[in-house]
Amino acid sequence: MKKRILSLALAVLMLLCVVPFSTYASAAESSAYKQCYNAIVSGLKQCKSLIDIEKYGFTMEVIEPMYEEIRWNEPMLFHITGWFTAYHYVDTGKITELEPEYSMDAANYNVAVDFVNQEIEKILDSMPYGLPKIEQALYLHDYICANYEYDLSYTYYDIYNLLARKTAVCM
Repeated sequence: MKKRILSLALAVLMLLCVVPFSTYASAAESSAYKQCYNAIVSGLKQCKSLIDIEKYGFTMEVIEPMYEEIRWNEPMLFHITGWFTAYHYVDTGKITELEPEYSMDAANYNVAVDFVNQEIEKILDSMPYGLPKIEQALYLHDYICANYEYDLSYTYYDIYNLLARKTAVCM
């Protein structure tokens, strides 16, 4: 009898641990998720102070991991800090707007994006023409090793600071 109760308790605990993830996982496969993701990315690229996502109807259990996914998958959004305020309906918990936190304003961000693109172009232009893909990867690896340092202060985590300061922590 004790084994059955323990087994049931363990099964309930495992189910409770999986429920939030499965909500996020099923939402992540929907077209509304993709549209919301793109709306947030677009708003972040424009340095909007408020990003309206009300029409997608997601709660924090979806928006929070989505925002983290954006931070990992969109390296040119190096100006977001990772923090945001979410405004929502009290009764449903559905998020209406996001208020992102930026490390630089729109004008400085646009200058920084141009700088990053120019630096990437310089690096790619320095690569010998006609290398096979594996040789291109090795060239870029060697270039990074020769020209950049690991940030032992753990201060810089993005492509802009890597290219501007020649140091960063890998993400």
